[in-house]
Amino acid sequence: IIKETSNIRGEISGNEGIKLIGEKLNNLTGVIRSNGKIDTDIKHTLNRQGFILSDGITKEEAEKWQVQEKVSEKKEDKKQEEEKKEQTTGVILKGERLDNVKGIIASLGQTTLNIGGLSNKEGK
Repeated sequence: IIKETSNIRGEISGNEGIKLIGEKLNNLTGVIRSNGKIDTDIKHTLNRQGFILSDGITKEEAEKWQVQEKVSEKKEDKKQEEEKKEQTTGVILKGERLDNVKGIIASLGQTTLNIGGLSNKEGK
């Protein structure tokens, strides 16, 4: 477990997937990109003007996409989700706080947020 990861104006990339665990991730104007799944368990993720891109998506593609939101809160949906196998593609973000102001999080597969607090002004 890493206490703090700084990826300001930087790039973290993985061919088959990325897993980050820690206290704080600062991805200010940075890029986290993978051809596979991105899985994070970070208390506080700062993704201001940053990119978190899985499944081989490029920055240019992600900037053009329209946001599609699906929120499931029904007990039946939760039961079905628990019965599903582990998510093998897309983005999984877990933590207490996600600051995605003007940031972009994109995947071809499922994007799962398990976050206590979210700031997403002008974010996607």
